[in-house]
Amino acid sequence: MANYYVKRNGNCDLSRISDPHGEFVGKNVLIERTTLNELCSKFNKSADECNEILAFCRRKLFEHRIRRPHPHLDDKV
Repeated sequence: MANYYVKRNGNCDLSRISDPHGEFVGKNVLIERTTLNELCSKFNKSADECNEILAFCRRKLFEHRIRRPHPHLDDKV
């Protein structure tokens, strides 16, 4: 959560232009706002430990993303 700026009530509240149509109210858009060094310092971990944890998180995100419906392919050429 710390690396991707995830907030309990969503993170699209930074400004009105973040979500002009209100589509993301209460949702999070993943944003990497910290450097690896900042993250390691915050949690008192080595760079290798942080990279391992982030790799695990990315795999979980990818596994979840792959289950979403894919957009239609426009193949009318």
